[in-house]
Amino acid sequence: MKKRKYKYKKSVWNFMGSKEVEINGLYDYGARGQNREKKIEATPEQMAKQNQKNRENRVRRLLKENFVPGDWWITLKYPAGVRKSIEEVEKDFQRFRNNMRNEYKKRGRPFHVCVPVRNRRERWSTYPHGDQPNTGQ
Repeated sequence: MKKRKYKYKKSVWNFMGSKEVEINGLYDYGARGQNREKKIEATPEQMAKQNQKNRENRVRRLLKENFVPGDWWITLKYPAGVRKSIEEVEKDFQRFRNNMRNEYKKRGRPFHVCVPVRNRRERWSTYPHGDQPNTGQ
């Protein structure tokens, strides 16, 4: 009897100091010799959970690819009770980012920024996160 081979997709991400391997099975639906079973549709809760997991993986890999231990993590927040429009927030952050970029340029250092912006049910809220490499000064 011939041994059945399972098909799979293997994805590998190499980072400084770590490696991520993701293996996804590409299995048929149903037993050998039987017709393929109908695919079961995911519920909205299952889709939301999977989408969240995919977002977390994408952001984690983005950070691991661009930043190393010793880099700085800065969370910028407004005082409690202050609500600004998305345009004002973008303008404030652009001003902050330009000032930081100029300071790093003066010192001959690279400058990196990761900025997630979220939309929660028709209401935009921003959470800018800036990551700057440690200058050692």
